[in-house]
Amino acid sequence: MRAQGLISRQSIKHRYRLADQAHSVYDNLLKRQFAPATPNQVWVSDVAYIHTKAGFCYLAVVMD
Repeated sequence: MRAQGLISRQSIKHRYRLADQAHSVYDNLLKRQFAPATPNQVWVSDVAYIHTKAGFCYLAVVMD
């Protein structure tokens, strides 16, 4: 890399803090039953942050 004049970018380490208060713990309603009998019984979702040249894009996916 040095011969090509390339420099690596190092990310800044994120410092995590402890929570000020306890969080709620929800019951496991699915209980590993991953084959529901009818639609709209089990949903899953995720949010991804995608870094682009213009900034961040947010991708939200919801599946039934």
